[in-house]
Amino acid sequence: MLLRQPIEVDVFDVTPFEPIGMQSLYLSLSLIGTIVLALPSSPYALPSWQNILIFSALILASVLVFFVNMYSTHRLLASTKKQQMAFVDDRFVQTYYQLQELDNSRQDIHSAATELNAWAVAKHELKQTPSWPYNTEMLRTLFVSVLVPILVGLARVIGSLLGAP
Repeated sequence: MLLRQPIEVDVFDVTPFEPIGMQSLYLSLSLIGTIVLALPSSPYALPSWQNILIFSALILASVLVFFVNMYSTHRLLASTKKQQMAFVDDRFVQTYYQLQELDNSRQDIHSAATELNAWAVAKHELKQTPSWPYNTEMLRTLFVSVLVPILVGLARVIGSLLGAP
């Protein structure tokens, strides 16, 4: 609902949207925590292909929660970035043709060349801007939290294989 409001989005600064990424991370971590807590106490914790499939689906669902919860924010950032890219592309093309005209008429092209370079740099920088409201720390936390149940499950499988006669 907040994202439907008329707001001004700065594509170079996604920090105002990072709380949405944090909320997604907390929801995902809650699901993963529940899975980890359920592993040792569950009667289904014995290693079998059905249980591995179920827990894998639960872990995948928790990762999907992370991305699906912030998809609307991603769409907003991506559409704003697309609008900005279209503006920069138009200005780049206009300046390029201006540069050509100045060069053909043997006039000073320094200011047009400088402007063309500025638009090229702006285009490059716009391409580098993220359109997802998360940072590296959030992804690292999600990766480690997904890795924990997988390692616990692998330890159980290896333990049952080593303990089996």
